[in-house]
Amino acid sequence: SDYWNSQNVKCDIEFIGSVCTTIYEYIINNKKEDILDESICKLLLAGILDNTIDLKSSNTTERDITAYNELMRIGNIEELWVHEYFESCYKDLDNNLEEYLINDIKIENVSPLLPTVIGQLIVLDINTVFNNIDIINKVFSKYDKWMLNIISIFDGISYLFASDLEVLNNLNSLFKGTIKDNYLILDKCILRKEIMKIAKEKSN
Repeated sequence: SDYWNSQNVKCDIEFIGSVCTTIYEYIINNKKEDILDESICKLLLAGILDNTIDLKSSNTTERDITAYNELMRIGNIEELWVHEYFESCYKDLDNNLEEYLINDIKIENVSPLLPTVIGQLIVLDINTVFNNIDIINKVFSKYDKWMLNIISIFDGISYLFASDLEVLNNLNSLFKGTIKDNYLILDKCILRKEIMKIAKEKSN
């Protein structure tokens, strides 16, 4: 940007799933692999897993996958740790679902194809949502038009819940998923920012 150029700061902007991938690459390229003990590897892995939704989001690159595999190898970390990591991140979700939902609602007029109220929730298993559907209805009851992007980590897909058929049909026109009741099932997981970007481009 002009600001950083004026500060004589070198900017390196590129498409990558996680900044932790670039940190790993910097360490390797500068032959500092010795600092990658188990704890540092797990720290970088956590960032990659979070930013790429367990390497399943569309922003995941081959570089992210390579960094993940190499950090698992260098740290001598088993796949079971990944499962345990996500479980620890979302262990209190059931007890605090309403708070999670309220804190991650974005209100923005992005496109005629999207409602202005767009929520996002990341869960380990979609059954968490189906078992607590009353809480979701309660949180969104004060809004006329809304959608909720629910990313199921273990499924590796997104479920797009909608306030009504109009919103649901608009979402289906964007993503061509499978409509069931009041939600659209996609064949991949997608982040809210990607949904907003696609809708904006489609309506221009």
